[in-house]
Amino acid sequence: MQEPSLDNWTIIFAVAAAQGIFLSIVLLKRKDPSKYLAAAITLFSLMLLYYVAFWTGYYREIGRWAGVSMGFTYLFSPLFYQYIVKNSGKINYLHFVPFLAYAVFYFTRPFASSDIQVEASFIANLIQCFHVLCYGYLMFKATNTGSINSLKKFIALSFDGYALTLLVYYILVWTGQLTTDYDYMISFASSILIYGTGYLTFLNPDAIKASKKYKNSALSHTAGISILSSLKNYMDDAKPYLDSELKLSILAHQLGFSSNHLSQVINEYEQKNFSDFINEYRIEEAKKLIVESTDKPKFIGIALDSGFNNKTSFNNAFKKILGCSPSEYYYSLKEEKLTA
Repeated sequence: MQEPSLDNWTIIFAVAAAQGIFLSIVLLKRKDPSKYLAAAITLFSLMLLYYVAFWTGYYREIGRWAGVSMGFTYLFSPLFYQYIVKNSGKINYLHFVPFLAYAVFYFTRPFASSDIQVEASFIANLIQCFHVLCYGYLMFKATNTGSINSLKKFIALSFDGYALTLLVYYILVWTGQLTTDYDYMISFASSILIYGTGYLTFLNPDAIKASKKYKNSALSHTAGISILSSLKNYMDDAKPYLDSELKLSILAHQLGFSSNHLSQVINEYEQKNFSDFINEYRIEEAKKLIVESTDKPKFIGIALDSGFNNKTSFNNAFKKILGCSPSEYYYSLKEEKLTA
């Protein structure tokens, strides 16, 4: 039997796993800890450490029980999903039932015949791959609503990348094409994708943390998405932003939602305050009016017709959103027509 030993690749993976655990501790010590992300990275790191033990032969020294960590995908996949969707609040522990089923399978498998073990392992690997891909799809779906900030979208895409590397791994296993070099490369890509999410979160804490203001809100993600959809449809159809006296309480009453929930949806899902949210619609209306003007428009009239109280607030909002004044926008359109 070959003696356990480390090579350059396994040393790199061991160091990566160690820094992954350190990263998890750092994330937990922040004022607004990303507990689900920290837990997910810790579990991935422990799984990676077992891979190192397997590649080097040290797994024979630590006992078969440690091999159950190969099923940690059943744990960190729902943790990543919870982090993407909420980042706080209680998690539904039914998400972890598949891991319990995997653990039962893992510890009872040695009692079966060799043929049954081979077939059962193939089915278990198929289920595990499917499980990760399902959570990858759920994360993609959750971040594809336009209501999740860009950093969470990147994290979801990184997990999708990990899911695809896992699929490639199992395809190579099932076709008999897996080599140690391929195994290392796939694990290296997986490590970059998983640890990259942690470092991005550490470097951009304000872009991802849950708002303290709504920490105790009972509004679920599903309800938030529903309110956001109703809000956008109403904005497009009824155009309430044309009313210069529009307030949060008035809009909430028109929609039939509480002011607190409507404010939370705009703040958390659109990443802006009520005033900026409404002004974006008003500026889009102003742009249409400017484009439809045959002569140089009177901007005070454009301002009032698009929902602003005065020309000053109109100019400030226009420049904040488009980066230019209304007159500069008009002349840029005119220049485009001349050069077309």
